[in-house]
Amino acid sequence: MSRISILMNTLDSSHNYYYQIQGLMYITGNQSVDLSFTLCVIAMKVLILRDEQFIQQMVQKLDVFCNDVYKKVVLDRFLYRSANVH
Repeated sequence: MSRISILMNTLDSSHNYYYQIQGLMYITGNQSVDLSFTLCVIAMKVLILRDEQFIQQMVQKLDVFCNDVYKKVVLDRFLYRSANVH
C-alpha cells in the first residue's frame, strides 16, 4: 500500500488485502468492512465498500483455478494415489 493511499484513507484494488476483504464480503454478504491498523503511532481506519464488479471477476478466476488446477491436484494426490496403493 502506498503512503499516498494511506493518507487518503483508501486501499488500492491491486493490494492483497483488497482481494481478501472483497472475498470476505462476498462470503458474508456484507456491504462494507472497516480495515483498522496502526502505522507506527498513527491509528488508521479505512472504510472498504463492496465492489460487485471486482468480486465477480475474482469469483470467475477462482472458479477457473478450482476447476482447472486445484481439483486435478487433489484428485491426483489423494484419490488416485490411494487407489494405486492397494
